[in-house]
Amino acid sequence: MQYKILEMGNGTTKTGKSYKKLKIEGEDGTHNVNIFSDWPDYANITFGSTIDGTIEKNGQYENIRSSKRSTQSRSSKIVRKRVSS
Repeated sequence: MQYKILEMGNGTTKTGKSYKKLKIEGEDGTHNVNIFSDWPDYANITFGSTIDGTIEKNGQYENIRSSKRSTQSRSSKIVRKRVSS
């Protein structure tokens, strides 16, 4: 599913890995997720652009799985963000 990026911020993990904090919207609603630098086409993700993925709920987390294969990895990446209660 296509998700439009409504809000975006940048961050760095304690280990120095870059990530983007996103608020995205698709046909299934609005979601808050993080994507990391190994996400396919990470450098071109900007406010207002779209990403292609599947939202999965796993307990207290909401995950997005990329529909594309990363050029930096052999598998699709799963990214988690804690769902607010």
